[in-house]
Amino acid sequence: MPIAGYYPVADRQWLTTVGNTVYLAYNQANLGLVVGKSTDGGATWTPPQMVTGTSDGQGGGPNGIAGDIVADKGGTIYIPYSPGPGGGTVQRVYVSSDGGQTFAEHTAHTTPSGETSGAIFTTLALDSNGELYLAWAETQGKSMRIFLSHSEDKAVTWTEPIAVTPPGVSAAFPWVVAGSPDHVAVAYYGALGEFKPDDATANTTWVPMVSFMDDIHSGNVTTVDVTATPNHKGPICTGGTGCSSGRNLGDFFEAALDKWAASCWSTRTTRARRR
Repeated sequence: MPIAGYYPVADRQWLTTVGNTVYLAYNQANLGLVVGKSTDGGATWTPPQMVTGTSDGQGGGPNGIAGDIVADKGGTIYIPYSPGPGGGTVQRVYVSSDGGQTFAEHTAHTTPSGETSGAIFTTLALDSNGELYLAWAETQGKSMRIFLSHSEDKAVTWTEPIAVTPPGVSAAFPWVVAGSPDHVAVAYYGALGEFKPDDATANTTWVPMVSFMDDIHSGNVTTVDVTATPNHKGPICTGGTGCSSGRNLGDFFEAALDKWAASCWSTRTTRARRR
């Protein structure tokens, strides 16, 4: 098996490809975010590169947590980097246009005073036009909701966030996908009520939900339940390895957009129950 990195205690590994080039992004416990690269489909790897700005500066390791790395058709790679478990303030995206040698840091969102984000992963997607969509979990009053922001200039600037979860729904663990230009969907676990996932009562029921936008500029969101049968009951711990219970669902779940779904986006609600 090819070795992509040599550092101990690697965590939160994510892969993406550009043709025959493969990138591996992960947090290294004593350094921060590092990125490995293979130009032969993963057979051999160059030494991992440290991403400047992701260390806490005290030798204690990363100052955030990496989400899914993505790459556009031109070979530019993007890595969302969010506050770690326990919450924080800034959602960042690191961008490299030189094959992972150097990265520019861009701030996508700063959490309002009195609120907290960082319930594990921020997630990133590209539409067919190369535009970016960033989704994350953030508290809003007594609840935790899922927010979405959009960039048309390779992560340099971002729109004001849109709350995609319906009123009266608490949510955790988003995953974003995008199709044709301005078409985006965010999947997450949702439960009725105003509470943070960690504080949910023992009888709280959660179901996978998906919020769709046919036009990101309209602000109109359609939300459906994927199933009427709950897949989890009780609290969802968002503290990662610091959890002592409530981590039954892990730390995230993924969604994907297949070719059939991309070709008939408008028929999506025939397959799920509207909320």
